[in-house]
Amino acid sequence: MGSSASKVEDFNEEYYGLQKKIKDVEWEYILFEIVSLENLPKEFLGLENPDPTIKLEVNGGSVDLPITPPPNEYQFVTRWDDQTPVWNELGFVAYGKGQVEKVKIKIMDDNQILKDTMLLEKEVPIPKDIGKWTDEIVLKEKELTLTFKMRRDTEPVQNEDAYKNMNMNLKEIKFDVNGKVGYETGIQASLKYHQGESNTKAVMYFPGLFDTFRHPHLLDLFSSEGFDFYSLDPHGCGRTAKYLKDPRYAHDVPEQTYDAYIEDIDQAVEFMKKSKDYDSVLVYAHSTGAPVFLNYYLNKRENNNSIATYFDAVIMNGPFLDWGGNATDGIGDSFHEFLVENILTRLPFFASRNLNTVSADKNEFILFRARRWILYNTPIDSSIICSTNTTVNYMNAVTKVHRLLNKSIKKDKGHVIGFDELPCLLMSSKGDTVLTNKESIDRTTGLFENPEVHQLQHNFHDVCLSDSEELNEIPLEIIREWLKKTFANHGKKKEVEHE
Repeated sequence: MGSSASKVEDFNEEYYGLQKKIKDVEWEYILFEIVSLENLPKEFLGLENPDPTIKLEVNGGSVDLPITPPPNEYQFVTRWDDQTPVWNELGFVAYGKGQVEKVKIKIMDDNQILKDTMLLEKEVPIPKDIGKWTDEIVLKEKELTLTFKMRRDTEPVQNEDAYKNMNMNLKEIKFDVNGKVGYETGIQASLKYHQGESNTKAVMYFPGLFDTFRHPHLLDLFSSEGFDFYSLDPHGCGRTAKYLKDPRYAHDVPEQTYDAYIEDIDQAVEFMKKSKDYDSVLVYAHSTGAPVFLNYYLNKRENNNSIATYFDAVIMNGPFLDWGGNATDGIGDSFHEFLVENILTRLPFFASRNLNTVSADKNEFILFRARRWILYNTPIDSSIICSTNTTVNYMNAVTKVHRLLNKSIKKDKGHVIGFDELPCLLMSSKGDTVLTNKESIDRTTGLFENPEVHQLQHNFHDVCLSDSEELNEIPLEIIREWLKKTFANHGKKKEVEHE
């Protein structure tokens, strides 16, 4: 027993110790926007999924960190709009500051439609200016024409000072949730909050998978619009992962249902009620935060619980309402989506076992998360940057909510949540590599009556944590305008809603 505990402690020290090392690198990075790819060889015409691969490489600038794939390489997700292919996410390469002079661009025929699979291979100098997009650059190989822009940066979108200031303005309360299956005694949920003396409205923030609240710019926005702010990390999630015996199992949900978080949310709502008698309460849900909230909300509504009427509106930011079968940083493809929805989470042999579908056997960084840290420099002790396990437990919890939502849509033969019940703002991005943008839109418009839908182009999965301040400002402005319209006539709630 003592030996096993020692190994866990040793791993935790190694896990968090490695995370700290990402701060030791003086990073420089290049963003790469593809404007168009035209005049593909005629053999590609008429194919359902013409799939040339575009890859970026920089020579030199390597860092002594186990990051997979290496940050000095990037392969674009292949996405297509109309008949001209345009890749919506921004390319990204990172390296040691001042150690790189050129970027190599490759376009390859990975499907081997042609005998010569290298369609284009050229080098271009890195941008001279810092923090500015270049003019459009055109590369040609025979008739094939690639048009793109680049931007070189040496500073993150947000720096450590922004988080220090944010955390100075946030208080924290922890809720005991002893006795939960699969967790050691004493694990707690964490509610961070900020209150303004004259504020009469509140927003409750539900983070996504392996996430926590790390948005100083969002806190500033809601504060300026007169909202008190609350962000809940349920037990075993986000900043509470440090209470786990093994942080690789953050967000695991051993109970295999998000009903396990109902007590956490109940306590957070009760704390909000005791703090103030709010005129209006807004929910902000990102990614997995959407099924966590919707499971809670529909559970309360089904049981005629007055807490359901506590909420007045909802913002959905890249909501996880279906497995993204075409998203490379998510489940990967339609076959794996079928595997999750119809085998791993249905057949008792798999569904009843705590299996890892993605195992974090090695202590290493995943580029998807390392990229976000390089761009945002979030506090190491509350960030999950190194590899983690993706478990059948988690998949079961999410998929149960997806099935509940689908069943509710079919049963209601219309919109499950009416506009008068919960006005909804949906923000999703074509550049989302975690979920399939179209599925997020289709599910939200099926659930909510007349949601205001904004489909962005180059924003990240979390549209407010995108690759540049300019991209972040797009959803921030959308939120500002929507808040003004939605809460213009919201007055005092009926007392019964606060009993």
